[in-house]
Amino acid sequence: MQSFRTSRTATTNTTIAASNASMLTSMPPTENAAVGGKAFGTTGAARGTTAVKRAALGDLSNAKLKVAAKKSTAGVFQGTSALTGVPANARATSKAVVAGNGRVATKGFGGSSTMAEDMALDAVGRVSDVIDLVDEDDDVEAKLAVAPYEDIDAYDDDDAQCVTEYVTEIFAYLRQKELAERINANYMSLQTDITPKMRAILIDWMVDVHVKFKLLSETMFLSVSIVDRFLSIKPISRHKLQLIGITSMLVAAKYEELFCPEVRDFVFICDNAYSKDEILATEIQILNALNFSLTPATPLHFLRRFSKAARSDSTTHTLSKYLAELTLPEYELLAFKPSTIAAASVYVARAMRQITPYWTPTLEHYTQLSVDGVRSCAIALNEALVRSSTTTLKATRRKFSSPKLMSVGRIAALPTLPF
Repeated sequence: MQSFRTSRTATTNTTIAASNASMLTSMPPTENAAVGGKAFGTTGAARGTTAVKRAALGDLSNAKLKVAAKKSTAGVFQGTSALTGVPANARATSKAVVAGNGRVATKGFGGSSTMAEDMALDAVGRVSDVIDLVDEDDDVEAKLAVAPYEDIDAYDDDDAQCVTEYVTEIFAYLRQKELAERINANYMSLQTDITPKMRAILIDWMVDVHVKFKLLSETMFLSVSIVDRFLSIKPISRHKLQLIGITSMLVAAKYEELFCPEVRDFVFICDNAYSKDEILATEIQILNALNFSLTPATPLHFLRRFSKAARSDSTTHTLSKYLAELTLPEYELLAFKPSTIAAASVYVARAMRQITPYWTPTLEHYTQLSVDGVRSCAIALNEALVRSSTTTLKATRRKFSSPKLMSVGRIAALPTLPF
């Protein structure tokens, strides 16, 4: 029996060898040469001239693409390919023969020859696309040599949450809104019973409420925006000022928060100075006065974008947020646009942390401001930071002195800014 099995195995192996030899003999000379892999490179080069380019390469200025492309190319030949999904050992056992006209003859995938041919063709096409990316690196490096700024969205091209296709239009729209909905910097001239000092005291108290309820920073900025926009169109008496502040925070929390505090919580936090009915009636009054416009452009919207352009680490970005929030009680800083305040916050934060250069071509491009354009706002912001150590209104400073916010409120202010 053992002799029979051995004889049968030998006969089978002889038959398979004869079949393979017959297949190779029947191929044209170009196909026989392809077994050595020469036609594979030729086909990839030919297809590379018409390969589809990534849309991001149109204005890309990221030198790291070369490394990424080479890694992707290596992935085709090692282990399980991310491009084809076919294990390396399966490809090794198959006989993929690439002819000069791009035809592929396959055998050994364990399935039909048509499926194997499609998979091999797909592998050839995808590899040629990757080769094209590597070939285009010379163009990318040339752009880097002349580009005055970095494309900060190149890294996020595959992240759907970053919406890189729309980000330019989004911020163009925010810049239009900050001009169309700009608050009158002299609106206190319309008020007969309140002063900028009273406004500062109100906002400082609102910051404490914001911390007490653990609300988002977006809620705080929107609350102050609602207060300022309402006061700029309607005179009120001083005993109604706190009611306007607490109701504005209620409206902002409804808009921004996932879990909004209830009206009774706001009644309690103001020590029952106002009833639930008064707060609800004031809410209607505010919304009608603002025509239900609750999407103003705030410094926080621009700050995240500018911090990304500055490559800020978490501490520098948190310090920038602290500086931006310091502007909320400052009536004089209403003269600056939200985008300018955000840019000045980044500049002052970089100066405080001695990150040089303080202003880069990339920041200038994305903020649309030169150093001279940031100067006056940055000086005013630094003066507000210096005053924060001596003023009695310390809610924002206390908030950012917490270890949870990296204690950036304790970082000493600069006597003068380096310009």
